[in-house]
Order: sequence, then structure tokens, then C-alpha cells
Amino acid sequence: MSIFVLSAPNKINDTIELVRKLVNSTNERVQQHNKRIGERSEIERKMNVEDEEKIKRMREALKK
Repeated sequence: MSIFVLSAPNKINDTIELVRKLVNSTNERVQQHNKRIGERSEIERKMNVEDEEKIKRMREALKK
């Protein structure tokens, strides 16, 4: 994937700084999103483990 940025010669440094800020901001948002997804996945995994344990205990109780 490529991005092309046009700039006037006397504004090239300003343009480079703007692109850097945009990239950094985007990367930060992606990291935050990935962290939220990871946390959500971990919660779901723990809930599944708890549900499996409950089912196992119920089965054991029914066997008695």
C-alpha cells in the first residue's frame, strides 16, 4: 500500500511533520483497539472456562 503526498517545496518539512503526527496518532489508536479486543477475548475465554466448570459440576451432581 502506498500513500503519495504532494507539497510545495517550501512546505515539505511541515508536510513531513503532519504525516508523522498522523501516522503516530493512527498507530496509537490501532494499539488501543487491539488492546480492547485482547481484553474482550480474555474475558470471553474466562467466561467459557467458568461455564465449562459449572457444567462439569452439574454433571457430577447429577451422577450422584
